[in-house]
Amino acid sequence: VSNDGVKETVACGSGSDGANPDKKDRLVSCERHGKPSPPTDGRSPTPPKPASGRGVDVHVVRGRGKIVAIPGFPGERVDRRLLPDIRWLRAKYHIAITDGYARSGHAPGGEHPIGEAIDIVPGPGGSWRDIDRLARFAEPRQNHPRAPWRWVGYNGDAGHGRGNHLHLSWSHGSSRRGHPASWVEVLTGGRKPSPPGVSARNLRPLAKASNQSRGGVPHVRSDVATVQPCSGSTPLVRTWKTAARSFGLRWQVLAGITQVESGLGCNMGPSSAGAIGWTQFMPATWKAWGMDANGDGRASPYNSVDAIFSTARYLRANGAPHNYRHAIYAYNHATWYVNLVLRTSRQFGKVSAAGALPKPLSLRDLPRVQTHPR
Repeated sequence: VSNDGVKETVACGSGSDGANPDKKDRLVSCERHGKPSPPTDGRSPTPPKPASGRGVDVHVVRGRGKIVAIPGFPGERVDRRLLPDIRWLRAKYHIAITDGYARSGHAPGGEHPIGEAIDIVPGPGGSWRDIDRLARFAEPRQNHPRAPWRWVGYNGDAGHGRGNHLHLSWSHGSSRRGHPASWVEVLTGGRKPSPPGVSARNLRPLAKASNQSRGGVPHVRSDVATVQPCSGSTPLVRTWKTAARSFGLRWQVLAGITQVESGLGCNMGPSSAGAIGWTQFMPATWKAWGMDANGDGRASPYNSVDAIFSTARYLRANGAPHNYRHAIYAYNHATWYVNLVLRTSRQFGKVSAAGALPKPLSLRDLPRVQTHPR
């Protein structure tokens, strides 16, 4: 523990450990290397299926592995395919990396000698509470890690307790000591943000199964800014267009639903029936089809990005774009509602083509009958 704020170096190994602390500092713990790591069941010749249903959106990167420096952490290196994930972890959990690629000082059968693992402690602006949150995210239950991680070392694992470090190993394919694996599974949300207006990914598979069937809420990072309620049409255009591209829909239909349901966020509910949020989901429907689309780890119907992406997912699951009428009817079982949404969506299309967008409707312009997905 550094009591004077000066970073110290501690040499750890399989034999006696040594340190050169100041008189004000004291050595609390040191990772015990040289012990066998858990079985390397992540080293399979066949990569797992992307979006494996464990509650997070992941994908497999084949080839292109190379050991490179980790920006911001002098002397530390890792497989370059992990850098987007590390950037995301650093921004969200304020981490510092104490070890990455290392051919010695770690269990030879683990991921450090091939560059597919990192050791983590609190970084600038962070705390052990942040590391606790990351540990719970990476391993919701002891010995049951979440994709893309193969093994998580923390409380409950020898040498990885709170106050020592958090260890993350990524699932990977065949490899040999000193060389990156043939493939590695990574977080889709950790990828480099896409240019404005371009969908970050194809999310259509998420509409094939509810959260219960998938085993958890999908978490993706759309790199779309959250909009404050009742801010008008213009700030929402990018959200509508990105969500529409991701699910293969017309953005004007999403705009129409957002307008009709909440007046572009001016009436967030709850309705008399209990519907809530930007697009007035019933809580049970939100539980089944709601998603985290802005990458903050939480799915909220009061978040503009989460709500609009979830609406797109729900429409896709109910027949859009092949049958918009059927999909919108599933959202609210009323023919007048379907007609109103389609009429409003056509209005968005016309004014968009003319180079302008409509202002939010007042509450008296909204239907008197409460609308919500059934």
